[in-house]
Amino acid sequence: MTAKCFADTNVVLCVIGKNSRKAEIARGILAACPVVSAQVIN
Repeated sequence: MTAKCFADTNVVLCVIGKNSRKAEIARGILAACPVVSAQVIN
């Protein structure tokens, strides 16, 4: 299976961060329903 979009946990942190430009970009990435690896979560 090949994912169209992969997101690292840093993307999630950007959404809740104080930098509004990064938060806006991160929301766009997460709106694409990315794949998050189990290795990243562990």
